[in-house]
Amino acid sequence: MTMDRFYLFCAVFGSVLVVVQFLSTALMGGGGEDSLDLDGDGIVDGVDGDVHGDADSDGAHHDSSGFLFLKLLSVRTVTAGVAFFGLAGLAFRDSNIGEFAQLGIAIGCGFVAMVAVYFLMRALNSFNANGSLRTGSAIGAEGTVYLTIPAMRKGVGKVTIIQQERTVEYDASTDSEFDLKPGAPIVVEKALTPSLLLVAKR
Repeated sequence: MTMDRFYLFCAVFGSVLVVVQFLSTALMGGGGEDSLDLDGDGIVDGVDGDVHGDADSDGAHHDSSGFLFLKLLSVRTVTAGVAFFGLAGLAFRDSNIGEFAQLGIAIGCGFVAMVAVYFLMRALNSFNANGSLRTGSAIGAEGTVYLTIPAMRKGVGKVTIIQQERTVEYDASTDSEFDLKPGAPIVVEKALTPSLLLVAKR
């Protein structure tokens, strides 16, 4: 497959997925699988006053900074990145720049699109968080591991849970002696911060 065909495939494939996600979100009334990642000033129902201290003392908060790139990865951000990668590649294919420079620009545009969609979704989720969906209401909810959760709160992974009839993604830590691998069934034990849950294997 030539690079032109590869760019075309990425542009078409990514764009179709973006449209499908948009339509599915609209039909589901705003529901989706992106995380509801509220900022620290959000209201947390049923959370102890010392949760921030607990999270910091266990290193979960600090370790989460190492997962910044992983936080960018979701279905929406990746498909947007693929689409813009292909579109940028097609846009510069007739330019006088070299093939490697063209590839670099396409990769850069794809990454910028991923970051832009990530922060856009964060802003929209925060704007739409009208109090009907709070972290405290996640306690007792069941779900599955999305990204591996290191044992004994040694790091942060991700889980998807069913909360108020919506599929929601959160950062998660665990007191388990073993890492919780992707696909493992979990239950929420506690909300450590507005965006960080303490979970256990079901």
